[in-house]
Amino acid sequence: MARKPMIPTLLLTSLLLLSGHAGEAAGDDAEPLVDPETGLPITSRPTAYGRYLNSKFLNVASSHNGGKTQAGHAQEGFSAASSIDGVTTGEFGWAYHGRLDKAICMYTFQKSYRVSQIRLLSGVSRFTDHHVTAFQLWYANNTAAMLPPSVHWFPHYHWHPIMDLQSVTLDTVVVGNRVFTNGEEEIVLRFSPLFASTILLKIDAADSPSSNAVVTEFEVFTADPSEVSGPQSTKVIEYVDHSWVSPPPKNVMWRAVDA
Repeated sequence: MARKPMIPTLLLTSLLLLSGHAGEAAGDDAEPLVDPETGLPITSRPTAYGRYLNSKFLNVASSHNGGKTQAGHAQEGFSAASSIDGVTTGEFGWAYHGRLDKAICMYTFQKSYRVSQIRLLSGVSRFTDHHVTAFQLWYANNTAAMLPPSVHWFPHYHWHPIMDLQSVTLDTVVVGNRVFTNGEEEIVLRFSPLFASTILLKIDAADSPSSNAVVTEFEVFTADPSEVSGPQSTKVIEYVDHSWVSPPPKNVMWRAVDA
C-alpha cells in the first residue's frame, strides 16, 4: 500500500506557529470571541438556557474589552476580577465574605460608553444560596469617580443613581435604583441610555446564612444607536441611607417588561 507523503518537520512547525497551536490551546484569551452564526463579537457566554443574552451589543464591563474592577472587600479565591472574566458557569466569581458594609464593587470601562442594559449572574451552580437578593446600581461618567469607603457617599465621589431601571427577568422588584429578587441566578435590567465610564454595584442582601453572595458575572451592554438617551443626572447625591434593605415596602408596584 502506498504511503502518504509526509510534511517536512520544518514546514509543519511553521504552520503550527502561524496558526497559533504550537505548545498551547487554540485561541487568545485577550481576543473577543466571535459568534459563528453572525460573525459578531460575543459579549456574554451562554445563559443557563443555552442561549446568549445578545451578541449585537458590546459588554463593556468584560475584561476582554478592557473592563476593570475595584471592590471594597473580596474573599480569598473570589476576586472581583472573576466577575468580568466571561465565565458564567461554575461556583466562582466575586464574593465579599458576608461583609455587607464592604459589599461594593466598581466596574470601570476602557472609556465612556452609551449603555442601557445590565445583566447580573449570582450564585450560579449553588442552587439554594449565595444569590444576591437586594442591590443598588449607580453610575459615573467622570474619571475622578472613586470607590466610596464603606456605605457612606459624599459629593466628591461623583456617583449618580440609575433611576429608571426596568426588569426584563421575572420575580424582580425595582424601587428607584434598588433591585429586590427572590434569589434568581440571572437578573437582566434595562434603563434609558446614558453615558457612563463606570458602574457601581452595592449589595444590600443575599440568601445565604452569612449574607455572603457570589457574583458570577456582571455585564454592562452598549445601547442601540436608535434608542433615545435619558437625561444626564447633574444633581449630586450627598448622602444615602443604607439602613433600608429587604424586604421591599408594601404596595410596591412590579415593573417588568418582556425580553
